[in-house]
Amino acid sequence: MRLRVEYKKGQEIKYLSHLQLIRLVERVLRRAQIPYALSEGFSPHIKLSLGTVLPVGVWGVREYFDLELTREIPPGQFMEAVNRVAPTGFEVRQAKIISDKAPSLQAQVNAAVYCLVLKPGVEEERARTTLEDVMRGEKLMVPKRGSATEEKDLRPGIYRLSLGKEEGVLVILALVSSGSKDNIRPDELVLCLEDRGLAGAFADVYRMANYWRQPDGSLSSPLDLEKV
Repeated sequence: MRLRVEYKKGQEIKYLSHLQLIRLVERVLRRAQIPYALSEGFSPHIKLSLGTVLPVGVWGVREYFDLELTREIPPGQFMEAVNRVAPTGFEVRQAKIISDKAPSLQAQVNAAVYCLVLKPGVEEERARTTLEDVMRGEKLMVPKRGSATEEKDLRPGIYRLSLGKEEGVLVILALVSSGSKDNIRPDELVLCLEDRGLAGAFADVYRMANYWRQPDGSLSSPLDLEKV
């Protein structure tokens, strides 16, 4: 049996690395006495596969992992057992049984929405003008991660930028490419916007959701995907 799980990685644990997050999930599954499956070999590990990596310092509202089980367990029972022992900052929000033959999250998730929270006092017109300039640009070059000389063009991977408000604070919602092809990191997006008019304007960044973006531009949740 295979479960696809939607969880929240809250602000309290946003500085955990990807490997530390995997270890946290494994500890929680053990404490909750979930009947997880183990790999074979000399060093067996839980058959757990997390979705796209969140950079250290970025938290996420709707993140995902796939988990193989040795026996069937109702999704509601799984959620209750895990959340009962989970630390602050980690919460299972939904769970769904999926086919054992369903593609991996890495193969399905190819888009994400980031929320870039602006500092109080940033003028709405300033933010709007910056977004319009960015979306009009044919190329949006930023330094390539890990290279002192190469650059990366973000423009092909930025699908939509919009301005909104969250609890009275201005935010930028960015729908961007995620995964292996044209992957846009949130720090790259912030750098791009800072260089084009919003220097020092950001208070926080988090990932709101992950999606499968289809060729026609429509978006599907990983919980609704059985095949691509």
